[in-house]
Amino acid sequence: MKFKTLFITFVSVLIVAGLIGGGIYLSRLKRNQTVLNHFSLAEKALNENDPDKATQHLQIIVQRYGNSVVAPKACYLLAKLNFETSNFDSAKHYSELLLKKYPQSKFVYWASYYLGEVLLESEQDIKGARQIFERLIKQKKDDSVVPWAQSGLAKIMIKKGRLKKAKEILDKLYEKIEDLPEELKKQVKDALGEVNIKLLFSPEIAEGDRVYTIKKNDTLYDLARKYKITQELLMRCNDIKDPRMLKIGSQIKLPRDKFSIVVDKTRNVLTLYSDGKFFKEYPVRTGKYDYLTPVGEFKIEYKKKNPEWVNPRTHKRYPPNHPENELGTRWMAFKGSALGIHGTIHPETIGQYASYGCIGMLMPDVAELYDIVPIGTPVKIIGKIQLNNNNEEFSD
Repeated sequence: MKFKTLFITFVSVLIVAGLIGGGIYLSRLKRNQTVLNHFSLAEKALNENDPDKATQHLQIIVQRYGNSVVAPKACYLLAKLNFETSNFDSAKHYSELLLKKYPQSKFVYWASYYLGEVLLESEQDIKGARQIFERLIKQKKDDSVVPWAQSGLAKIMIKKGRLKKAKEILDKLYEKIEDLPEELKKQVKDALGEVNIKLLFSPEIAEGDRVYTIKKNDTLYDLARKYKITQELLMRCNDIKDPRMLKIGSQIKLPRDKFSIVVDKTRNVLTLYSDGKFFKEYPVRTGKYDYLTPVGEFKIEYKKKNPEWVNPRTHKRYPPNHPENELGTRWMAFKGSALGIHGTIHPETIGQYASYGCIGMLMPDVAELYDIVPIGTPVKIIGKIQLNNNNEEFSD
């Protein structure tokens, strides 16, 4: 009898333990499913470009399910999303939380990176940001974060005015541009373009530049023609206010860059090259239909400031500075008087297929390009338009 009682007790204990264990298992299963559902919804929101909804689901994971397997990634994504929307305090909070609570997570390197970006962009601690980026580059624990850290370090060099050091970093990054994520590609191109322009327009002598001593009877116009440099560029890089006031014996910088232009209709971008190397990229608009902006090799035939515009459909003439003059303030012809590179009074059309064949640019961009490229600069147009706009109006 005693044995039977013990046996029943033992079985009862096993049943109760099983029920408890099963309950715990089912509870954990339900909990894990809830966490995964939140994460799935967050990813869906990110794919649908809805960062606010993604943030809501990610915050639930971090706050309620902080011990779950996806919590470190949720924390990283919150740091990233908040940084991208300039919510620097929140980005810093989630970066520091990840570093403190999940030190063994593979996302700690990304948390460090975003912490560095926050310290840099908010200007809270630029020195601290530099130390973070340099540590990530040196440690190389996560190869995917290294180029981002290098880009961050280049931005610090730009802020510090160390343009040559920034260019050195960015040139190396550009060598592997095709291997970089799209977002970082743009970041590198934009930063490298900014550095190249600043160096070109500064009196600082770069590799390959000449130093010329002004002689009697020299004129800026003659020097520009002789060395195939625009007069505007000579004035900008030497801080010359009046081209008639050249002092005999003074020295000026003669940039040695040989520029060329490639326009890609597929992406609607104009890329400026110097001696065959990337210099800067500009957004443009091209022809409404594929045949309007011709593919081929051309050159800048002539240039004009404040040009007159003749509407190609109505033949009505608009004088310089007229509010309806579509060409803006600059004109660089590459196919007679019919086609050229110019500004636009409709900046909203940049990046679109909206012209009558010309290549349109933002006003500040075309003014900058005009000062850089001399007559005779090669212009190559490649690609095809990817889609048509619904708007049937032409801009030029």
